[in-house]
Amino acid sequence: MNIINQTINTHKGRKNSNSIKIPEFVLAILPIFSPYILLGPISVNMILLCIATVLVLVLNSRFSINRHISYLWLLHFFLSILAFFSTDYNIALFNSMLSISYSIICFSVLWSRCNIKVFEKYANYIGIGCCLFLFYQAVQLALGGEPPSGQLFNLPLLHYAGWVSETWGFRLNSVFQEPSYFAIFCLPLLAVNMQLKNYILSTIYILALTLSSSSLGILGALIIVVYYFLAEKRELKQSVLIILCILVVHILFFYVSDYYNTAFERSLDKVLSIFDGNDSVNIRILGQIYLFESLPEFNQIFGVGVSQMKNYFASIGVNVFNYSNSFIATLINTGIVGLMFYIVFHMVTTYYCYKRGRLIFDLIFVMICAIDQFIYNFFFFYLLTFIYLSNEESSDENFICNT
Repeated sequence: MNIINQTINTHKGRKNSNSIKIPEFVLAILPIFSPYILLGPISVNMILLCIATVLVLVLNSRFSINRHISYLWLLHFFLSILAFFSTDYNIALFNSMLSISYSIICFSVLWSRCNIKVFEKYANYIGIGCCLFLFYQAVQLALGGEPPSGQLFNLPLLHYAGWVSETWGFRLNSVFQEPSYFAIFCLPLLAVNMQLKNYILSTIYILALTLSSSSLGILGALIIVVYYFLAEKRELKQSVLIILCILVVHILFFYVSDYYNTAFERSLDKVLSIFDGNDSVNIRILGQIYLFESLPEFNQIFGVGVSQMKNYFASIGVNVFNYSNSFIATLINTGIVGLMFYIVFHMVTTYYCYKRGRLIFDLIFVMICAIDQFIYNFFFFYLLTFIYLSNEESSDENFICNT
Protein backbone atom coordinates (compact mmCIF):
# COMPACT_ATOMS: atom_id res chain seq x y z
CA MET A 1 0.00 0.00 0.00
CA ASN A 2 2.82 2.40 0.88
CA ILE A 3 4.49 1.65 -2.46
CA ILE A 4 1.24 2.49 -4.29
CA ASN A 5 0.87 5.77 -2.39
CA GLN A 6 4.47 6.70 -3.09
CA THR A 7 3.94 5.98 -6.79
CA ILE A 8 0.82 8.15 -6.87
CA ASN A 9 2.55 10.99 -5.04
CA THR A 10 5.54 10.76 -7.38
CA HIS A 11 3.23 10.88 -10.39
CA LYS A 12 1.43 13.89 -8.96
CA GLY A 13 4.74 15.59 -8.27
CA ARG A 14 5.91 15.03 -11.82
CA LYS A 15 2.60 16.27 -13.17
CA ASN A 16 2.81 19.42 -11.06
CA SER A 17 6.44 20.03 -12.00
CA ASN A 18 5.60 19.81 -15.69
CA SER A 19 2.55 22.05 -15.46
CA ILE A 20 2.76 25.78 -16.02
CA LYS A 21 3.13 27.79 -12.82
CA ILE A 22 0.74 30.65 -13.52
CA PRO A 23 2.06 33.21 -10.96
CA GLU A 24 5.66 32.81 -12.17
CA PHE A 25 4.58 33.02 -15.80
CA VAL A 26 2.48 36.13 -15.19
CA LEU A 27 5.35 37.85 -13.38
CA ALA A 28 7.62 37.10 -16.34
CA ILE A 29 5.19 38.31 -19.04
CA LEU A 30 3.93 41.52 -17.38
CA PRO A 31 6.63 43.90 -18.75
CA ILE A 32 5.72 43.00 -22.33
CA PHE A 33 2.02 43.81 -21.86
CA SER A 34 2.58 46.99 -19.79
CA PRO A 35 1.62 49.52 -22.55
CA TYR A 36 -1.63 47.85 -23.62
CA ILE A 37 -5.23 48.51 -22.68
CA LEU A 38 -8.06 45.97 -22.85
CA LEU A 39 -11.32 47.14 -21.28
CA GLY A 40 -11.94 50.87 -21.09
CA PRO A 41 -9.32 52.35 -18.73
CA ILE A 42 -8.28 48.88 -17.48
CA SER A 43 -4.87 47.75 -18.70
CA VAL A 44 -3.99 44.20 -19.73
CA ASN A 45 -1.54 43.97 -16.83
CA MET A 46 -4.14 44.92 -14.24
CA ILE A 47 -6.31 42.04 -15.44
CA LEU A 48 -3.39 39.59 -15.49
CA LEU A 49 -2.40 40.63 -11.98
CA CYS A 50 -5.96 40.19 -10.76
CA ILE A 51 -6.31 36.70 -12.24
CA ALA A 52 -2.97 35.48 -10.88
CA THR A 53 -3.59 36.97 -7.43
CA VAL A 54 -7.05 35.44 -7.16
CA LEU A 55 -5.66 32.04 -8.13
CA VAL A 56 -2.98 32.28 -5.45
CA LEU A 57 -5.50 33.32 -2.80
CA VAL A 58 -7.92 30.55 -3.76
CA LEU A 59 -5.25 27.84 -3.73
CA ASN A 60 -3.37 29.23 -0.71
CA SER A 61 -5.36 30.93 2.02
CA ARG A 62 -2.14 32.13 3.66
CA PHE A 63 -0.29 35.02 2.03
CA SER A 64 2.20 37.70 2.98
CA ILE A 65 3.01 41.31 2.18
CA ASN A 66 6.57 42.35 1.36
CA ARG A 67 7.91 44.57 4.16
CA HIS A 68 10.59 46.42 2.20
CA ILE A 69 8.36 47.85 -0.50
CA SER A 70 5.39 48.22 1.90
CA TYR A 71 7.25 50.49 4.32
CA LEU A 72 8.49 52.67 1.46
CA TRP A 73 5.03 52.91 -0.08
CA LEU A 74 3.31 53.70 3.25
CA LEU A 75 5.53 56.74 3.66
CA HIS A 76 5.12 57.84 0.03
CA PHE A 77 1.37 57.28 0.39
CA PHE A 78 1.26 59.57 3.43
CA LEU A 79 3.28 62.23 1.60
CA SER A 80 0.91 61.94 -1.36
CA ILE A 81 -2.05 62.53 0.95
CA LEU A 82 -0.43 65.83 1.99
CA ALA A 83 -0.05 66.67 -1.69
CA PHE A 84 -3.64 65.58 -2.32
CA PHE A 85 -4.97 68.39 -0.11
CA SER A 86 -2.54 71.01 -1.43
CA THR A 87 -2.86 70.60 -5.22
CA ASP A 88 -5.54 71.04 -7.89
CA TYR A 89 -5.20 67.67 -9.71
CA ASN A 90 -6.67 65.51 -6.96
CA ILE A 91 -8.33 62.93 -9.21
CA ALA A 92 -5.11 62.15 -11.11
CA LEU A 93 -3.20 61.82 -7.84
CA PHE A 94 -5.89 59.65 -6.24
CA ASN A 95 -5.91 57.33 -9.26
CA SER A 96 -2.13 56.96 -9.08
CA MET A 97 -2.23 56.18 -5.36
CA LEU A 98 -4.96 53.60 -5.89
CA SER A 99 -3.19 51.96 -8.85
CA ILE A 100 0.16 51.70 -7.03
CA SER A 101 -1.50 50.29 -3.89
CA TYR A 102 -3.24 47.66 -6.00
CA SER A 103 0.02 46.71 -7.73
CA ILE A 104 1.99 46.40 -4.49
CA ILE A 105 -0.63 44.16 -2.89
CA CYS A 106 -0.84 41.90 -5.96
CA PHE A 107 2.92 41.65 -6.45
CA SER A 108 3.49 40.92 -2.76
CA VAL A 109 0.93 38.11 -2.82
CA LEU A 110 2.53 36.60 -5.93
CA TRP A 111 6.06 36.99 -4.54
CA SER A 112 5.07 35.14 -1.38
CA ARG A 113 4.05 32.05 -3.40
CA CYS A 114 6.54 31.92 -6.28
CA ASN A 115 9.80 30.10 -6.92
CA ILE A 116 12.73 32.12 -8.29
CA LYS A 117 14.08 29.29 -10.48
CA VAL A 118 10.72 28.75 -12.19
CA PHE A 119 10.31 32.49 -12.73
CA GLU A 120 13.82 32.79 -14.17
CA LYS A 121 13.15 29.87 -16.52
CA TYR A 122 9.98 31.45 -17.92
CA ALA A 123 11.58 34.88 -18.19
CA ASN A 124 14.57 33.35 -19.98
CA TYR A 125 12.31 31.67 -22.56
CA ILE A 126 10.58 34.99 -23.18
CA GLY A 127 13.86 36.91 -23.24
CA ILE A 128 15.49 34.65 -25.83
CA GLY A 129 12.35 34.88 -27.95
CA CYS A 130 12.54 38.68 -27.76
CA CYS A 131 16.22 38.58 -28.79
CA LEU A 132 15.46 36.37 -31.79
CA PHE A 133 12.71 38.77 -32.88
CA LEU A 134 15.16 41.67 -32.54
CA PHE A 135 17.62 39.78 -34.77
CA TYR A 136 14.81 39.37 -37.29
CA GLN A 137 14.23 43.12 -37.18
CA ALA A 138 17.96 43.68 -37.74
CA VAL A 139 18.07 41.30 -40.73
CA GLN A 140 15.05 42.98 -42.31
CA LEU A 141 16.64 46.37 -41.80
CA ALA A 142 20.01 45.23 -43.17
CA LEU A 143 18.29 43.85 -46.29
CA GLY A 144 16.58 47.16 -46.90
CA GLY A 145 13.15 45.95 -45.82
CA GLU A 146 10.69 47.39 -43.32
CA PRO A 147 11.07 45.60 -39.99
CA PRO A 148 7.96 44.95 -37.87
CA SER A 149 7.48 47.33 -34.96
CA GLY A 150 6.86 44.59 -32.39
CA GLN A 151 3.49 45.94 -31.28
CA LEU A 152 1.42 42.88 -30.30
CA PHE A 153 -1.87 41.82 -31.85
CA ASN A 154 -2.86 45.40 -32.74
CA LEU A 155 -3.86 45.93 -29.12
CA PRO A 156 -4.72 49.55 -28.28
CA LEU A 157 -2.19 51.46 -26.20
CA LEU A 158 -2.76 53.32 -22.96
CA HIS A 159 -3.22 57.06 -23.50
CA TYR A 160 0.24 57.84 -22.08
CA ALA A 161 2.02 54.94 -23.83
CA GLY A 162 3.82 55.66 -27.08
CA TRP A 163 5.90 53.44 -29.33
CA VAL A 164 9.53 53.74 -30.31
CA SER A 165 10.44 56.95 -32.13
CA GLU A 166 12.55 56.94 -35.25
CA THR A 167 15.94 58.16 -34.12
CA TRP A 168 18.83 57.46 -36.49
CA GLY A 169 16.21 55.59 -38.51
CA PHE A 170 14.45 52.54 -37.09
CA ARG A 171 15.62 51.57 -33.60
CA LEU A 172 15.61 47.88 -32.74
CA ASN A 173 13.26 47.42 -29.82
CA SER A 174 11.94 43.83 -30.21
CA VAL A 175 8.41 43.71 -28.72
CA PHE A 176 8.94 46.61 -26.32
CA GLN A 177 8.07 50.29 -26.64
CA GLU A 178 11.69 51.32 -26.93
CA PRO A 179 15.19 49.79 -26.65
CA SER A 180 15.65 50.85 -23.01
CA TYR A 181 12.66 48.71 -21.95
CA PHE A 182 14.14 45.80 -23.88
CA ALA A 183 17.39 46.37 -21.96
CA ILE A 184 15.65 46.46 -18.57
CA PHE A 185 13.97 43.14 -19.34
CA CYS A 186 17.13 41.40 -20.60
CA LEU A 187 19.87 42.64 -18.25
CA PRO A 188 18.89 40.49 -15.22
CA LEU A 189 18.50 37.52 -17.56
CA LEU A 190 22.05 38.08 -18.82
CA ALA A 191 23.20 38.01 -15.19
CA VAL A 192 21.28 34.77 -14.59
CA ASN A 193 22.86 33.07 -17.59
CA MET A 194 26.35 34.28 -16.68
CA GLN A 195 25.92 32.77 -13.21
CA LEU A 196 24.71 29.50 -14.74
CA LYS A 197 27.64 29.54 -17.22
CA ASN A 198 25.24 29.55 -20.17
CA TYR A 199 27.70 31.45 -22.32
CA ILE A 200 25.89 30.84 -25.60
CA LEU A 201 22.68 32.40 -24.28
CA SER A 202 24.73 35.15 -22.62
CA THR A 203 26.31 35.95 -25.99
CA ILE A 204 22.85 36.17 -27.57
CA TYR A 205 21.77 38.70 -24.93
CA ILE A 206 24.96 40.76 -25.28
CA LEU A 207 24.67 40.90 -29.07
CA ALA A 208 20.97 41.83 -28.90
CA LEU A 209 21.61 44.57 -26.33
CA THR A 210 24.37 46.01 -28.51
CA LEU A 211 22.23 45.99 -31.65
CA SER A 212 19.37 47.66 -29.79
CA SER A 213 21.52 50.82 -29.46
CA SER A 214 20.32 51.21 -25.85
CA SER A 215 22.97 53.00 -23.78
CA LEU A 216 21.50 51.38 -20.69
CA GLY A 217 21.75 47.93 -22.27
CA ILE A 218 25.33 48.39 -23.47
CA LEU A 219 26.64 49.76 -20.18
CA GLY A 220 24.66 47.20 -18.21
CA ALA A 221 25.98 44.27 -20.25
CA LEU A 222 29.54 45.49 -19.80
CA ILE A 223 29.09 45.88 -16.04
CA ILE A 224 27.55 42.42 -15.68
CA VAL A 225 30.32 40.68 -17.63
CA VAL A 226 33.07 42.49 -15.74
CA TYR A 227 31.35 41.83 -12.39
CA TYR A 228 30.96 38.14 -13.14
CA PHE A 229 34.54 37.44 -14.18
CA LEU A 230 36.29 39.76 -11.73
CA ALA A 231 34.02 39.78 -8.65
CA GLU A 232 32.50 36.29 -8.72
CA LYS A 233 34.92 34.02 -10.61
CA ARG A 234 37.98 36.21 -10.00
CA GLU A 235 39.62 34.84 -13.12
CA LEU A 236 41.47 37.73 -14.73
CA LYS A 237 43.06 35.63 -17.49
CA GLN A 238 39.76 34.16 -18.62
CA SER A 239 38.04 37.55 -18.60
CA VAL A 240 40.85 39.09 -20.68
CA LEU A 241 40.67 36.17 -23.16
CA ILE A 242 36.91 36.56 -23.58
CA ILE A 243 37.24 40.33 -24.01
CA LEU A 244 39.88 39.80 -26.71
CA CYS A 245 37.63 37.28 -28.51
CA ILE A 246 34.73 39.73 -28.41
CA LEU A 247 37.03 42.46 -29.73
CA VAL A 248 38.17 40.31 -32.67
CA VAL A 249 34.59 39.41 -33.58
CA HIS A 250 33.59 43.07 -33.26
CA ILE A 251 36.37 44.23 -35.60
CA LEU A 252 35.41 41.54 -38.12
CA PHE A 253 31.76 42.57 -38.21
CA PHE A 254 32.63 46.28 -38.06
CA TYR A 255 34.52 46.14 -41.36
CA VAL A 256 32.35 43.52 -43.09
CA SER A 257 28.81 44.67 -42.28
CA ASP A 258 27.73 48.26 -42.98
CA TYR A 259 24.68 47.81 -40.78
CA TYR A 260 26.77 46.58 -37.84
CA ASN A 261 29.06 49.57 -38.35
CA THR A 262 26.10 51.95 -38.16
CA ALA A 263 24.58 50.11 -35.18
CA PHE A 264 27.85 50.26 -33.25
CA GLU A 265 28.36 53.97 -33.88
CA ARG A 266 24.75 54.55 -32.85
CA SER A 267 25.36 52.58 -29.64
CA LEU A 268 28.51 54.55 -28.88
CA ASP A 269 26.63 57.82 -29.35
CA LYS A 270 23.96 56.60 -26.96
CA VAL A 271 26.50 55.71 -24.28
CA LEU A 272 28.23 59.09 -24.58
CA SER A 273 24.86 60.87 -24.48
CA ILE A 274 24.45 59.90 -20.82
CA PHE A 275 27.06 62.51 -19.90
CA ASP A 276 26.42 64.83 -22.84
CA GLY A 277 25.13 68.36 -22.46
CA ASN A 278 26.09 71.67 -20.90
CA ASP A 279 23.24 71.84 -18.42
CA SER A 280 21.24 69.48 -16.21
CA VAL A 281 18.41 69.26 -18.73
CA ASN A 282 20.48 67.13 -21.10
CA ILE A 283 22.44 65.07 -18.59
CA ARG A 284 20.49 61.92 -17.83
CA ILE A 285 22.26 61.21 -14.54
CA LEU A 286 20.98 64.57 -13.26
CA GLY A 287 17.52 64.09 -14.72
CA GLN A 288 15.42 67.25 -14.38
CA ILE A 289 16.87 68.59 -11.16
CA TYR A 290 16.17 72.17 -12.27
CA LEU A 291 12.43 71.50 -11.81
CA PHE A 292 12.92 70.91 -8.11
CA GLU A 293 14.33 74.42 -7.69
CA SER A 294 11.08 75.92 -9.01
CA LEU A 295 8.86 74.14 -6.47
CA PRO A 296 7.38 75.94 -3.46
CA GLU A 297 9.15 75.18 -0.19
CA PHE A 298 6.29 72.96 1.04
CA ASN A 299 6.47 70.79 -2.09
CA GLN A 300 10.26 70.65 -1.94
CA ILE A 301 9.95 69.03 1.47
CA PHE A 302 6.87 66.84 0.94
CA GLY A 303 6.58 66.57 -2.85
CA VAL A 304 3.74 66.94 -5.34
CA GLY A 305 2.45 63.34 -5.14
CA VAL A 306 3.56 60.02 -6.60
CA SER A 307 3.77 59.95 -10.41
CA GLN A 308 2.56 63.57 -10.54
CA MET A 309 5.61 65.51 -11.74
CA LYS A 310 4.18 66.03 -15.22
CA ASN A 311 0.64 66.73 -13.95
CA TYR A 312 1.85 69.27 -11.38
CA PHE A 313 3.80 71.36 -13.86
CA ALA A 314 1.01 71.07 -16.44
CA SER A 315 -1.36 72.58 -13.84
CA ILE A 316 0.84 75.69 -13.67
CA GLY A 317 1.26 75.92 -17.46
CA VAL A 318 4.67 74.26 -17.83
CA ASN A 319 5.05 71.41 -20.31
CA VAL A 320 7.36 68.77 -18.84
CA PHE A 321 8.41 65.49 -20.38
CA ASN A 322 8.82 62.47 -18.11
CA TYR A 323 12.56 62.35 -18.75
CA SER A 324 14.43 61.89 -15.53
CA ASN A 325 15.94 59.24 -13.28
CA SER A 326 14.10 57.67 -10.38
CA PHE A 327 15.99 59.60 -7.69
CA ILE A 328 15.15 63.00 -9.19
CA ALA A 329 11.57 61.87 -9.94
CA THR A 330 11.20 60.69 -6.33
CA LEU A 331 12.63 63.99 -5.07
CA ILE A 332 10.01 65.96 -7.01
CA ASN A 333 7.10 63.57 -6.42
CA THR A 334 7.68 62.91 -2.70
CA GLY A 335 10.04 65.69 -1.67
CA ILE A 336 13.23 65.59 0.37
CA VAL A 337 11.56 63.37 2.97
CA GLY A 338 10.47 60.81 0.37
CA LEU A 339 13.89 60.77 -1.30
CA MET A 340 15.63 60.10 2.01
CA PHE A 341 13.47 57.04 2.63
CA TYR A 342 13.93 55.94 -0.99
CA ILE A 343 17.71 55.98 -0.45
CA VAL A 344 17.26 54.00 2.78
CA PHE A 345 15.15 51.51 0.80
CA HIS A 346 18.04 51.06 -1.64
CA MET A 347 20.55 50.61 1.19
CA VAL A 348 18.41 47.95 2.87
CA THR A 349 17.81 46.19 -0.45
CA THR A 350 21.55 46.16 -1.17
CA TYR A 351 22.27 44.57 2.21
CA TYR A 352 19.49 42.04 1.64
CA CYS A 353 20.96 41.08 -1.74
CA TYR A 354 24.45 40.85 -0.27
CA LYS A 355 23.28 38.35 2.35
CA ARG A 356 21.58 36.18 -0.29
CA GLY A 357 24.40 36.29 -2.82
CA ARG A 358 22.34 38.22 -5.39
CA LEU A 359 24.24 41.50 -5.32
CA ILE A 360 24.49 41.70 -9.12
CA PHE A 361 20.70 42.11 -9.37
CA ASP A 362 20.75 45.01 -6.94
CA LEU A 363 23.60 46.54 -8.96
CA ILE A 364 21.42 46.33 -12.08
CA PHE A 365 18.48 47.79 -10.16
CA VAL A 366 20.46 50.77 -8.83
CA MET A 367 22.08 51.43 -12.23
CA ILE A 368 18.69 51.61 -13.96
CA CYS A 369 17.28 53.83 -11.22
CA ALA A 370 20.22 56.21 -11.67
CA ILE A 371 19.62 56.86 -15.38
CA ASP A 372 15.91 56.18 -15.90
CA GLN A 373 12.60 57.25 -14.37
CA PHE A 374 11.89 53.96 -12.75
CA ILE A 375 9.69 53.62 -9.69
CA TYR A 376 6.36 51.87 -9.03
CA ASN A 377 5.90 50.76 -12.65
CA PHE A 378 5.81 47.19 -13.92
CA PHE A 379 9.51 47.15 -14.84
CA PHE A 380 10.31 48.33 -11.31
CA PHE A 381 8.46 45.35 -9.84
CA TYR A 382 9.91 43.03 -12.50
CA LEU A 383 13.47 43.76 -11.35
CA LEU A 384 12.52 43.49 -7.68
CA THR A 385 11.20 40.01 -8.45
CA PHE A 386 14.78 38.85 -9.07
CA ILE A 387 15.67 40.27 -5.66
CA TYR A 388 12.78 39.18 -3.45
CA LEU A 389 11.88 35.71 -4.71
CA SER A 390 13.56 32.69 -3.13
CA ASN A 391 14.08 29.04 -4.02
CA GLU A 392 11.27 28.09 -1.70
CA GLU A 393 7.61 28.44 -2.64
CA SER A 394 7.02 30.64 0.36
CA SER A 395 9.37 32.46 2.70
CA ASP A 396 8.55 34.76 5.60
CA GLU A 397 12.06 36.27 5.86
CA ASN A 398 11.10 39.34 3.87
CA PHE A 399 7.33 39.43 4.36
CA ILE A 400 4.82 40.64 6.94
CA CYS A 401 1.07 40.49 7.54
CA ASN A 402 0.67 36.72 7.32
CA THR A 403 -2.99 35.69 7.28
